[in-house]
Amino acid sequence: MTTINGKPKIIKEINMALVRKNIIRNSPITKPELSKLLGLSLPTINKCVDELLEKEIVKVFEGEVEVKGSGKKPIFYEINSDHVSYIAAYFKGTVLTVREYNLLGKVKNEKVKKYPIRIIKCRIGYRLLIKYFFNLVTYIIWSSDIIVILLFLLFF
Repeated sequence: MTTINGKPKIIKEINMALVRKNIIRNSPITKPELSKLLGLSLPTINKCVDELLEKEIVKVFEGEVEVKGSGKKPIFYEINSDHVSYIAAYFKGTVLTVREYNLLGKVKNEKVKKYPIRIIKCRIGYRLLIKYFFNLVTYIIWSSDIIVILLFLLFF
């Protein structure tokens, strides 16, 4: 494990990113497993996970996990995949598709609109397409709980 020296704020941001990234890759996972995996102290992991829980980026895993041994059951954590949404919008031929994805890439919402070829080939048609495009994107944004990043991909 590499030792990082620097300002405490920067080190905290790096630790938070490492914890978040490894919860995504290895979930469900416990705090002690994260500590061992990342080479960070358990108190550091506790602070990071607690802050991610508070921000609702991470949540307690609700599924069943087989645990060896007796004693107190460990608490497992996973990423809250619905905390962040991404929007992709694109044209293919005469069809406009707007999709909302969660953090793990699962489609949460989709709107598809087909336009007659005559609208697309005239100058006024492009204005109409842009208007319809923004109407669909606006609809998806307002029908979602959280939108952080908008990603527009336009293909003609």
